[in-house]
Amino acid sequence: MKSIAFDTKYLKEAHLFYKEYCHRDNTILYESAEIIDKSGVQSLIGVSAALKITCEDLKVKAQALNRNGKALLKLIANELNLTASEDSLTVAYSRPDHEMDEESRLKAPNPFEVLRKTIVSIKGCKNIFIGGLISFDYINNFEYIGDLKKGENPCPDYGFYVFDIAIRSNHQKQQTQIDAYVFDEDSYKEIAFETLDLRDKIDDFNQEDALVIKKVTPKIEPDLDDEKFGEIVAKVKQHIIDGDAFQVVPSRTFKHRCNDPLLAYSYLKKLNPSPYMYYIKDPEYIIFGASPEYAVRFEAEQRRVSISPIAGTRARGLNEDGTINKELDSRIELELRTDTKEVAEHLMLVDLARNDLARISKCGSRYVDNMLHIDKYQSVMHLVSDVHAVLRDDLDALHAYCACMNMGTLSGAPKIKAHELIYKYEGKKRGSYGGVIGILSEDGSMDTCIAIRSAFVKGNTAYVQAGCGVVFDSDIKAECQETVNKAKSVLCALALADKE
Repeated sequence: MKSIAFDTKYLKEAHLFYKEYCHRDNTILYESAEIIDKSGVQSLIGVSAALKITCEDLKVKAQALNRNGKALLKLIANELNLTASEDSLTVAYSRPDHEMDEESRLKAPNPFEVLRKTIVSIKGCKNIFIGGLISFDYINNFEYIGDLKKGENPCPDYGFYVFDIAIRSNHQKQQTQIDAYVFDEDSYKEIAFETLDLRDKIDDFNQEDALVIKKVTPKIEPDLDDEKFGEIVAKVKQHIIDGDAFQVVPSRTFKHRCNDPLLAYSYLKKLNPSPYMYYIKDPEYIIFGASPEYAVRFEAEQRRVSISPIAGTRARGLNEDGTINKELDSRIELELRTDTKEVAEHLMLVDLARNDLARISKCGSRYVDNMLHIDKYQSVMHLVSDVHAVLRDDLDALHAYCACMNMGTLSGAPKIKAHELIYKYEGKKRGSYGGVIGILSEDGSMDTCIAIRSAFVKGNTAYVQAGCGVVFDSDIKAECQETVNKAKSVLCALALADKE
């Protein structure tokens, strides 16, 4: 195994470089921005994927995408004590027995085992990463919720790529680096040539972001109108009144034409700079988004595991021309901070996050940080808290994810009952919505965000899903409007791209 790494000229507009030279199947673009001043933090381009790993209904397939991937596949098969064909490996798993205790279920063999052994196989390959998604419906591999039909968002239970060539730009330090790893000796010259070619292209690249944001009124075309969705909210609310649950998060889907997903992503990035921005181009679909909320984050060096519940949302205070009205915005913020229903809902989800982490953390290590602070974005503002703990030594990031999925802010409480009610009334799989987009690193670290403020694109149609947290005293009309507020930034980006 050999590595190739060198610095290049600083690449400021990574999304434009991606569009020019890397926009092809089996690639990923990740970016991040500061919440307060919206300045760029980092861009990461997965230029070349050696391996693709997908899970569908308890069956995992690892597919080599190049010669480098074939060599890596052999290493993974060896870790699994299995024999792979030249370019693929398929493993079937069973759902853990419901009679098993919680600890045994968590550690039972499951579809994450292939990802776990992939991380082992690339250990020591600094800066290499595994990027992709885990769907909301992956939970059905652990807890039998029911036989679910696919909807408009038919992504796999999980889909990840192992990238052998990546470009990383640190915007705060204004530094860019190319990293590559060679698992197949015969591929060394080819990969070295490609990295040098990328360096030359970056050296010659001088494009500036020329997008201009204009006022636009997006089409609001939900699959369920306010009357029908309001009926679902009312039924869910009755379950809560009856004591079946404390909170449930039903959702609806908005459709919009999308002929240029990457342009729509570029507009979304400009409209709504967020801590987690992503563009995944799979042969079967494209997913892009700008998420404000990380899901499960694990920092291997400190063994710190974190969840950041976001619950409590208001539309920003805007002038007629779409600019921020500071006085109105501050009044809305004050109203949100003092809304007893919103604060109670938020604290319930903080408590749920604490309970999730208690199952996997060292005794006495849990704490809540930055309780009930406000994060502001283009269309909405949110109440946010951060919950941290130290992960037990016998567990890893994937165990942590299994113990915490799906995030309470996208499902409800108690979780299993909330999932049952979601599927009962939505009537189909959610796909990527409410699942996570993220990165697994060779040292065992994991950084994931909840797949919200996102679009799933298939053909020339984008599907934008948004939900609302229904509790005992929810106002049905307000909950319907909340889904519109949450979807609006993505719908605006799609509308702007559609005009060009």
